[in-house]
Amino acid sequence: MEKYFFALDLEMNQAENSAHTGKIIQVGLAIGNLQQDIKEYELFDWYVDPNEKIYSRITELTGITNQDIQEKSTHLEDIYNKIYEKIYHYDCYPNPVVWGNGDSSLLKQTFLNQLGYCKMFGHRDIDVKTLHTFFQLSKDKPTSSSLKSALSNIKIKFEWEPHRAHFDAANTLFLFSELVKRQRTANKIFEEAAKLL
Repeated sequence: MEKYFFALDLEMNQAENSAHTGKIIQVGLAIGNLQQDIKEYELFDWYVDPNEKIYSRITELTGITNQDIQEKSTHLEDIYNKIYEKIYHYDCYPNPVVWGNGDSSLLKQTFLNQLGYCKMFGHRDIDVKTLHTFFQLSKDKPTSSSLKSALSNIKIKFEWEPHRAHFDAANTLFLFSELVKRQRTANKIFEEAAKLL
């Protein structure tokens, strides 16, 4: 039976030209295994009240409005409990799959600061951006890329709308899955070649 993995993504209320990451306004979770298609993943998303107005550029980028936050935001404890429930229900690999370091550490620290505990995510991420950079370097190709362009580099279309936390999480998990499967294929070729030596 294939192991399940979970991917996390955050959307932030970040001021334009600010070095500060801003406050979390959406948490996205995708859960699936390496044999599933992206549309078979379980997806979840929750709005988080940052206790400040959403910047207009963030609404343009993410589609998240002040009204969404007012009407649909979820308490952090409920988000924590739902993530915990799902990753343990599927017996997921303990480390989150992410696009670029930071999201899981920030979410973990937010749970610690506001709830006083966080007993999930382990001590590391599986950073797909770093994996993609490695593969690009191995092919002597440019390494700078967005999640959408990284998928395009291996002839995969980004599904749904970007900058929606649950959709970004799902596409991150699918890219990870494809990279693992391609490496497994390469490993088999190397093993067969070694038998001929």
